[in-house]
Amino acid sequence: MKRLGVWHDDVLVAELEAKRPWDLRCRYSAAAIEAGDANRPLLSCSLPVTRQKVPATPWVRGLLPEGEHLLAVATTAGVPTNYYADLLARYGRDVAGAFTISVDEPDERRWAVEPYDDDQLAAELRSVADAPGFAIRDDSELSIAGLQSKLLVCALDDGQWGRPVNGRPSSHIMKLDDGRYDDLLVAEHACLRLASDAGLRAAHSNLINVDGLDVLVVERYDRRRTDDGILERIHQEDSCQALGVNIDEQHGRGKFERFGGPTFAQIAELCDRYGDPTMAFPDLLANAVFTWVIGNGDAHGKNVSLLVDIQTGHIDLAPLYDTVPTALWPTLRPTAAMSVNGKHEDVTRDDFVAEARRWGFARAGAERLIDDLAVRLVAATADCRDDRVASLVTERLRTLEH
Repeated sequence: MKRLGVWHDDVLVAELEAKRPWDLRCRYSAAAIEAGDANRPLLSCSLPVTRQKVPATPWVRGLLPEGEHLLAVATTAGVPTNYYADLLARYGRDVAGAFTISVDEPDERRWAVEPYDDDQLAAELRSVADAPGFAIRDDSELSIAGLQSKLLVCALDDGQWGRPVNGRPSSHIMKLDDGRYDDLLVAEHACLRLASDAGLRAAHSNLINVDGLDVLVVERYDRRRTDDGILERIHQEDSCQALGVNIDEQHGRGKFERFGGPTFAQIAELCDRYGDPTMAFPDLLANAVFTWVIGNGDAHGKNVSLLVDIQTGHIDLAPLYDTVPTALWPTLRPTAAMSVNGKHEDVTRDDFVAEARRWGFARAGAERLIDDLAVRLVAATADCRDDRVASLVTERLRTLEH
């Protein structure tokens, strides 16, 4: 029976017990139980604080990558892809969110950063591009969810980049094109900028070129640098984790609404229960409209996340990320991953209003928000440097007209 500790800094928050490597249970520590109200979210909305041992596999699974990237890390660790306990024992010291997972108490004295020079960074990125996954070494103790090829890095004071070692928190994600879709990263970056210019909260990103490789550098929104330069972890989880959805169901399609994945209404219900709906509902509606307008058919449950205040259990919507306008590539997903008023395509303004009303959002407020967002998007699109994205957004904005 394998047991893993879940730590916040040097405080043991919970233990994960695996009677089988793919079937894990969570038991909160006495310190976590005594630190605040019972039944508040801590690790996850699907794992509120309780004295009972509760199933934790969906939350654990959400900390690990998918597809060939999961195969890559499992092969390096020498275990099957569904041995989640073993994988987190190997890679759990730098995962999404505020916690570290390890057999032993984390030791910050082991942390280090190895600076890259230009040639080393280029070589590292090419190794990721050639063998999709992550740059995994014997001292790599990190994991990031998703399907895209990525390199986790630390921003250094001199403007250069470094490799996190032995669980040192990473600050940025470097994404690479996989060669199948021309300029996908350029379009993703353009959409993140468009969201920010329109007044939406979105992950900060930049495009750089490293020895001929186009690289999208995304600042992690679950990390924060304090005034004294310390990089803090901020807790977050995706909506599949928050709702206890097993993404491996339905042959790995469990994150999609059509196969039992999260819906906007379910996410709204979480925000109503654990957050402030007067703030969360407008943000959720705005994000849903923006996702439709950019033609992002891949905005499934793992691409909508929540920020969790681990002291109070209060949740907020996380910034937009993975804003890929899949409609620009005919072979990518053409329809919405999450339905709006029961529809995955041909969504109209009235559908967004009806969807929001299901959550308890007043019609007048929803209509005013859509109008205001449309105006801001028109203005932001005028400054968009990606002509493809600008044309797509201009066309799809017409669906929001009266």
